[in-house]
Amino acid sequence: MLARIIIISVAACALLMLRGACFAWTAEQSVAPGIAGVSSPSLAKGPDGRIHLVAAIQLAGRPNQNVHYTFWDGSAWAPLEDLPGPDFKEQECRIAVDSGGNLHVVAIYRPAGASSPYTVFYWHRTNAGWSGPEMVSSGQGDDGNSCSSPRVAVDRFGDVHVIWSQNGMVGGRGDILYRRRSGGVWQPIQNLTANPAGTSYGSVSPDLAVDPAGDTVHVVWHDDFLNDGFQAYYTRSTSLGAPGSWWPSAQ
Repeated sequence: MLARIIIISVAACALLMLRGACFAWTAEQSVAPGIAGVSSPSLAKGPDGRIHLVAAIQLAGRPNQNVHYTFWDGSAWAPLEDLPGPDFKEQECRIAVDSGGNLHVVAIYRPAGASSPYTVFYWHRTNAGWSGPEMVSSGQGDDGNSCSSPRVAVDRFGDVHVIWSQNGMVGGRGDILYRRRSGGVWQPIQNLTANPAGTSYGSVSPDLAVDPAGDTVHVVWHDDFLNDGFQAYYTRSTSLGAPGSWWPSAQ
């Protein structure tokens, strides 16, 4: 699959909307020309207006997809950068940018090959370059304990919030797990759903957002813990994810 992007001029669109129309979309552009093995593209806008992008890309001659980074310089995409780490299959990447323009990326891969579960890892980029990957989820178990759908956000203090779905948890199915990186130190993992035994599938496909000027972390996911079909659920913490601060989930 080729990664393509369409850019819209906000200023031009605003002007056209005053006239009752908006036709400011650019032509499609390939982020990785000539490369067919691309998945999970994710965009974030920095405080300077720069557009940052990560995607799982399999380059010619490489055995696996690896997370790569590029940015839009105003006229073209910069050359791809392969994030540091072992040459394992890296998938489901996401990116966030903090108020200082630093980059925060999460993705999953098996740290010990097929015998280990897909595990959440984190990368960080400052002006000094990339650091990571750092293991975020436990990495314990086998394929039945694999993680999926990692998401990342950054709060007003520059602390990092990560959420994901992990199989084989309390009730034997999927749960939504959360972890915060505060002052550069990862805090304990929190299980936000802790589904009981008997759940047919579990909690999956989470997403999160953090108030840019407040202390609230918002989380959504879909779930069948009542065994009545998948429903959308929401919870929040008004204390930046502190243990015991999460509201009961609401459908």
